[in-house]
Amino acid sequence: ARAALPPLRLAGHAYEVRRLIRALRPDLLVGWGMRSAIACAAAANGPRRPPRVAFQHNDLLPGPAVARLVRAAARRMDKVVALSHAVARDLDPSGSLGGRIEVCHPGVDLERFTASAPSEQSAEVLLLGALVDWKRPELALEAVAAAVGELPDIHLRVAGGTLDGDDSGLVERLRARSLEPDLAGRVELAGPIDADVALRRASCLLHCAEREPFGLVALEALASGRPVVAPAAGGPAEVIDDRVGRLYEPGDA
Repeated sequence: ARAALPPLRLAGHAYEVRRLIRALRPDLLVGWGMRSAIACAAAANGPRRPPRVAFQHNDLLPGPAVARLVRAAARRMDKVVALSHAVARDLDPSGSLGGRIEVCHPGVDLERFTASAPSEQSAEVLLLGALVDWKRPELALEAVAAAVGELPDIHLRVAGGTLDGDDSGLVERLRARSLEPDLAGRVELAGPIDADVALRRASCLLHCAEREPFGLVALEALASGRPVVAPAAGGPAEVIDDRVGRLYEPGDA
């Protein structure tokens, strides 16, 4: 039953899109994300196809089976807009889409994130974002543990919560690791906090995800005047250089 549900849901999504095309007759149909792009490619096939069909692609491909479906859908689009060059290369490694694919980095609200100098007394490293395994939050704890010898005042604040339905035990593992002698008293699991508030208090942002499609939080940190330490991979490598932070070998605490 679990194996049958995703194709059935996708077929239902395509049916819904087809009904909307018939009812609204749009000039432009946009598939936002991989699932909707597949549904739109299927629904827009026929005499009632809208004049233009586009695909807003926001993620790295999760596996070979889905990749084949998404790439097939992308070939049927008039335009593909990718969140980053990393996402674009992942979707179209051979360059077959040519001028139909365009990279458009997202932006941040510069009225919400105002640049200011971090406090000279602050030694707080901020890890900001959803607590999910693929973002590698455990690596942040190991990095701080490795830095204690050179930075005796270093402190890590983990700001973010788990996603609905997550039962991986990640938070429990982070809490248990933070209580070990080399990290005791140095790690705060703060839960969900507004990004602008968390960044004002931090001295820098640490990013650990090796397969980050873009990393909007890195842009928010730069807009707040905070340097970023991130893996030399994925989206963050497109916006971080030695003027505003440091890139490190992915996975190397």
